[in-house]
Amino acid sequence: MKSIFYAMERSALDQFIAEKAEILTVASTLSTEERAAYREEIRMTAELHDVFERGMGDKAYRLEGKDAVIPVVGRLVASPEPCDGVFSSVTTYRYVSWAAKLADEDKEVERIRFEFNSPGGTIQGLDEAGMAIAGLNKPSVAEVHGTCASAALWLASQAGSIEASSPSDMIGSLGVAAELVDRTGADTAAG
Repeated sequence: MKSIFYAMERSALDQFIAEKAEILTVASTLSTEERAAYREEIRMTAELHDVFERGMGDKAYRLEGKDAVIPVVGRLVASPEPCDGVFSSVTTYRYVSWAAKLADEDKEVERIRFEFNSPGGTIQGLDEAGMAIAGLNKPSVAEVHGTCASAALWLASQAGSIEASSPSDMIGSLGVAAELVDRTGADTAAG
């Protein structure tokens, strides 16, 4: 049995689990080779989305004046799962740590801005990304553009300050949920 722990706003978690179940149902009809190819395609799509589809060119962040802008959007994960990036955005903790480090070392950058719109995500990798933000030498700010809940709020709290872009932004919703998946029947059937 595999356990995955999430620090994620409840309605977003419910939606993610429903979407994941739908994908797993479709995947169960595929051959082993088709399933492996599908999984690799989804993983690569999620990885590419993580940096290149954010419109940052060859940098891990956008430059706006002297600010490095690092988007933290969608579900937060240590590494992409087969269904990440299919229905919604995903950001890896590795990306957040890497982009923060590069921005901190960039002589053109005077301040690091994290743009949050995330319901939270998994626990694995969260603390390391938080320590990367907390350990920055340059001033940092977490700007909320929509939602900053649970694991996202943990990350945002490590910046020098948190700012809401609108009175309707949702900041908060702390909690942890666990997903327990019993795959013994599927594993037995797959051989």
